[in-house]
Amino acid sequence: METEPVIPTKKTILFKIGMVCIGLACLFWLIPIAIAFVSLTTAMKATAIASCFIIAEIFFWIGALLVGKELVTKFRSSLHPRNWRKKKKSDD
Repeated sequence: METEPVIPTKKTILFKIGMVCIGLACLFWLIPIAIAFVSLTTAMKATAIASCFIIAEIFFWIGALLVGKELVTKFRSSLHPRNWRKKKKSDD
């Protein structure tokens, strides 16, 4: 039986910075879609896309360190396609 992760109720400045870092990571994962349609050389596109992926991972892991393991686990599981159609269990 899996328990719901505990999210801190008092949001410290480090928690907020971590959430911003995770949000930036999501943004950097979406930027390569736009880069594909920009008129750049193939080498420049490849460099820009690879750089975006690297920056996204760096921001995600910095954010993960700041917000904590529980929230990152919950976030990662919500991104997994296997969990998209699952209904949340209620504790009735």
